[in-house]
Amino acid sequence: MEERANIQPTTTRRRGLLSLAAGAAVGGILVAAPYLAGRIAQLGGIALGATVIWTLVVFAAASIVWAFGLLALGAPVWWLMHRHGQRGWLSATCLGFALPFLVALGFSAIQVRPPAGGSSSTADGGGLTSVNGVLTAHGWVAAIEGAAILGLGGVVVALVVRAIAYPRAKSSS
Repeated sequence: MEERANIQPTTTRRRGLLSLAAGAAVGGILVAAPYLAGRIAQLGGIALGATVIWTLVVFAAASIVWAFGLLALGAPVWWLMHRHGQRGWLSATCLGFALPFLVALGFSAIQVRPPAGGSSSTADGGGLTSVNGVLTAHGWVAAIEGAAILGLGGVVVALVVRAIAYPRAKSSS
């Protein structure tokens, strides 16, 4: 049993690519499912056909975004972690949360300043989120909450990627 604990999981290029594709699909599902549920709740049975079509569009677009994120950020960082022996579930969970969280928070923090002499503000149901291109305290809270939700989705995606990339070795006993 101790001998098995020291064995690092391995993967192949094929399993790695398959895991990235599956992760992108799962990310798409995580975005499309709440969209579909919200539309059904909002419309009831009315326009269900159009709702399904738009859900498929949302799924495809979200899957493409997740695929780009996985290829541009996830795969390179995971490759470094893999090379340093960090291939376990905890590593996948931490990376899966951290990368989407930081990307989402970064995008939220980037605010477009109004032209000289102009002013602008944005708000949600809880109050002002930005004034003249600067996040308010409420805006930061909303940005962190949104980033955390995306980070939790990233955990699910990362665990799927890890499960496919490193399948459980069959026991020889």
